[in-house]
Amino acid sequence: MSTSNTKNIDLTSCDYKKYSEQYQDSILEKIFNNITLSKNRFFVEFGSNGSKLGGGNTAYLREKFGMDGLLMDGSKLPYGFENKEDFERKIEFTTAENINMTFEKYNVPESIDFLSIDVDGEDYWIMKNLNIEKYRPSVICIETNWHIHPDLKIVQRHNPKHIWQGSYYFGCSSSAILELLNKKDYSMVAYTGPDCIFVHNDEIKKNNLKFKGENDLIELGVLKGPIRDNSMFEHNQFWEKTT
Repeated sequence: MSTSNTKNIDLTSCDYKKYSEQYQDSILEKIFNNITLSKNRFFVEFGSNGSKLGGGNTAYLREKFGMDGLLMDGSKLPYGFENKEDFERKIEFTTAENINMTFEKYNVPESIDFLSIDVDGEDYWIMKNLNIEKYRPSVICIETNWHIHPDLKIVQRHNPKHIWQGSYYFGCSSSAILELLNKKDYSMVAYTGPDCIFVHNDEIKKNNLKFKGENDLIELGVLKGPIRDNSMFEHNQFWEKTT
């Protein structure tokens, strides 16, 4: 990366949202304004209730960048009642075991502009098992458990049948997903509780970008979330350490 013409980007100042639950809309807009979109302009988002106002991460990308893609959710009635569907979605209970087969089933292209994972539990294991050599998203947004202090690199023990029960016991810590995606050649560039947002290092280098707080959980704001005492998560068989 040339330092003389490096473009410094501060995503911590993004505070606009139209459809997203937190500030994903404005964060993603700023990212995609600074990287090159593929000819597919394709996203994959799960879970999604298919509603424009359902707090998803891709409705704004449709409007702003003309993107389209695959929406999936594990249940037709994720909140116990029927929503107005603005966009087509597929009902698929996505697991680490079937993620690559599901992508093949729906002809997901190898070049994916954006991948959003929010399944309230097995997010880490799905991301770990996705064939990144075949399907390479430029940008990834993935939910973590914002109650866990980043000092703990922990993840729920793999359970493909897991369904979140509304407790603190789900998902993984921000430090666990940071470690996993750093190994897959991604850098964390934003945090908008409880989602961590990553950009592939090839995109960062190709576009001479430098993100404020890159890979620094504290500077990106992880501790601003509703962190619980470590004793809630330590020495509990629900969890396992990632390192």
